[in-house]
Amino acid sequence: MPLQILPASAASPTPPASSVEVTLGSEVEPWFTKALERIGKSHEHLESALQLQQCLAQALSTPDATWALTTLFLPETPESANPIFEAIVNYEFISVEAEIVHVKMDQCSEVAYKLTKPTIDALTKYHKDVHCVNARASTGDWADKERQCERLHEDFIHAIKMFRFYTDTSALEGLEEEGTSELMYPASEKAKETITALMKPLLPPQLPRFVEVLLRIQSSTILGNFGISERAAGGTSLFNSQVTIDANGNLLGVHRKLQPTFAERMVWGQGGGLTLETCKLTHSDKSFNFGGLICWEHTSNGAREQLTNEKERIHAGAWPALSTMDGFLSVADSQIEALMKSHALMAQTFVITASNYVDESCLRWMAKNLGEQNYVKAGGGWSSVINPHTKFLAKPRTGAEEKLVKTKVDFSDIANLKPWLDSDGHSKRPDIFNMDINKQRRWPDETSSFEKSPHV
Repeated sequence: MPLQILPASAASPTPPASSVEVTLGSEVEPWFTKALERIGKSHEHLESALQLQQCLAQALSTPDATWALTTLFLPETPESANPIFEAIVNYEFISVEAEIVHVKMDQCSEVAYKLTKPTIDALTKYHKDVHCVNARASTGDWADKERQCERLHEDFIHAIKMFRFYTDTSALEGLEEEGTSELMYPASEKAKETITALMKPLLPPQLPRFVEVLLRIQSSTILGNFGISERAAGGTSLFNSQVTIDANGNLLGVHRKLQPTFAERMVWGQGGGLTLETCKLTHSDKSFNFGGLICWEHTSNGAREQLTNEKERIHAGAWPALSTMDGFLSVADSQIEALMKSHALMAQTFVITASNYVDESCLRWMAKNLGEQNYVKAGGGWSSVINPHTKFLAKPRTGAEEKLVKTKVDFSDIANLKPWLDSDGHSKRPDIFNMDINKQRRWPDETSSFEKSPHV
């Protein structure tokens, strides 16, 4: 295993995948010197930093320089009533071995390990042959279950290959002559917990519990798009989400806000790229893609570009009652208008904006449950429909009351704009710009249920 030795003052270049990055400071702890003298073949007294580096290089560059991180006791079959039989038959033992990726002893104290290929292969085989099989057997049936099982295994393979474990450099005190050693407790226990945590459960899809009025959509309606506070399936984490359902109440998809804004981070978690998608809808023999973003997600160029690349034709912009908040009273409406018109033009899409409002009943509830405050006022409700040329098809409705905004859209407005601007076509310049999105599942219950459609 080749070794790269860097002085403490040098910038660390990105090493090759098979190399070890070592950074030693000008001074080292006495125990480190003693540990290297103990394993040194020449048994000389090591005085200089260079001698220490050479000794460490010799130890870590041997072909057998692997570490025993921990031993996993993994269940193979369901629990048995006989504890002796269960201990002998029902558990598989996997010795977790790793190679050192880097050692840093300058401004920080860190040793990083990556799993060896035999360990990765053993864990991958166990996950496929045992974990996924047990997950299938212990859960009911639902649509797309097999594909979800496949994704579960794919996610594990990706995670285990990218897995890195970190310890303090004091772990090197147990270094042996061939560069091998093993982690002691509690580091070994932490390694065990971290690796087993990568084996995620198979979670059946759970529809959000909507209040009854949300499901009473008239048969003439194509879909409903609602802003909700969503709780993760089988957990307590919350997300600021947009839910899309059809006229029959079928769930078309859930988009979780990618990055909560300001104090929202105290309540809601980060959504994943898997939920940043459009869904295909058909109305009057016309198919189109529908998507949406939440509040200041509209300032994310990457999020808007992803929806544009999926040929979004109608966009739902969901907003809170931003203009009711202290500091936003005079600017919120103009901010929303600017962002909504920008997306309409740059994505060549119709934008439906729905903003919440705060009325006196909301203020009374806040006073009763949260105490008196002067931060939020009555008002809000900036809702409108904008065409791709940024023209209002339905002018903004504002105020502290429920109001209905409606209009008709003509898809020829998009076609008329395309010769001038085609953001998912000739204006995109893929020879210069490349858009990449991480569709890796961030949360176990995230699913991708939206369909993709051709250009309309």
